[in-house]
Amino acid sequence: MNKIIGTFVTVVTAAVLVSCAEQKGTDDIAMEEAALAGWMRNNRPDIPKMEDGLYYKIYPAGTDAKKVSLTDGVSWIYLTGLGTDLEGNYFFNMYGDIARRLGTYTELTHFVPEIYRYIESQDLTSGVYKVLPEMSVGDSIEMYCSSRWGYGSGTAEVYVTGFEGNIDLSGNTPIYRTFRLNNASDDPAEISEKEVTEYATDKLDKLVSDSLKKGVYLRITQPVAKGETIGEEDEVEVFYTGRYIDGKVFDTNIEKVARENKIYDSEKSYKAMSVKGNSDSFVKGFMLAVTNMKRGEKGTVVFTYNWGYGVTGNNSDGIYIRPFDSLVFDIEILEEEDD
Repeated sequence: MNKIIGTFVTVVTAAVLVSCAEQKGTDDIAMEEAALAGWMRNNRPDIPKMEDGLYYKIYPAGTDAKKVSLTDGVSWIYLTGLGTDLEGNYFFNMYGDIARRLGTYTELTHFVPEIYRYIESQDLTSGVYKVLPEMSVGDSIEMYCSSRWGYGSGTAEVYVTGFEGNIDLSGNTPIYRTFRLNNASDDPAEISEKEVTEYATDKLDKLVSDSLKKGVYLRITQPVAKGETIGEEDEVEVFYTGRYIDGKVFDTNIEKVARENKIYDSEKSYKAMSVKGNSDSFVKGFMLAVTNMKRGEKGTVVFTYNWGYGVTGNNSDGIYIRPFDSLVFDIEILEEEDD
């Protein structure tokens, strides 16, 4: 998964040096947290102190909000948020309007909740990990914390293009975090299956029984009466447009579509691509659709994450597919090779 991670490097040369370093580290943290306490008294006295170096306030979504039950290492959470230093400089941001202001916005960035496994690790800082069990779905939170509850002596690096801020956060720095708990589940696969089934029903007029395989639905939008479906050894020329389940286009080899969706790349060659029926160079859901179509046909396929990029997602060429992302592809198979 691609998200903020902190890198911690400790060089150990001798037991005496380790002892001294630990003492110095303890003193440094105490000074940092004392300074943060003073800053909070002067600037945000409305945010209560929960522990030394940790201040937060939860803003409830409502009395009927779903309380989460999180299991360490098992549950997955869907978060949207941002992070700044105490001077208001952003090191992390997941909101499109703020990204535009910071100059980090890209049309390829999908500004939707990020998915994290609920485990105290580089993926979730100690502060965020601690407060999540107190939240309900839809709740938001403001948090101020010392580096002990944040990124320690490491740095916060952002690997999703567009989620960057206007600074690189240095180590041993107190931070401000705000985030919203959009969802939580021990079974993200269930969420993917539900949204794909709803999409197939609402957009493709398909029933569950119409699936090609479990979690894959294809609607032929331009049928061809004659001809054979594409076989495993057949090679065809294909135009495609890839979309997230919410409709945002993330990739296409059709120049007009790329320009319309502001993702045109002057270095990309916009022409039909050659696809063989048994190819493993494309995600399984895409290939299953191709091998259920004929030359000259057009169709739309929607499929669950396990037919796409799985539990790891994909981050290449500026395109970020989250773990458990359901995907939609519009496919056109040419009658003859595209010259």
